[in-house]
Amino acid sequence: METASQANLTFFAALLAQLVEAPGEEDRALAVAGYLRDWSRDEVEVLGWHATRIVQGRARYGHLDLSGDGRRWRHERAEELGDAATYLGHEEIARMLREQVEGPTPLRVVGR
Repeated sequence: METASQANLTFFAALLAQLVEAPGEEDRALAVAGYLRDWSRDEVEVLGWHATRIVQGRARYGHLDLSGDGRRWRHERAEELGDAATYLGHEEIARMLREQVEGPTPLRVVGR
């Protein structure tokens, strides 16, 4: 089974291949490859997450065109932030209810 990191690297490899096939895009593909060469797994994961969201947006709205996009970005952002606040609240309430039954969740120390 392919890990998320492997899937992201596969996705970026395919993206770079598409860029290189497009006339005049070789320099951009090489620049992107140069960025990725030294990135950590987590940095690739974050970029992969954003790239996936862009692909999902393209499927729903078409190619991103910031100069001619008619969406109301502030309105979109307000709705998304409102959703995020709601989800955070739900998660926090679920945690509190779980701790009432199971006791506090022990802290995990994450070190380097």
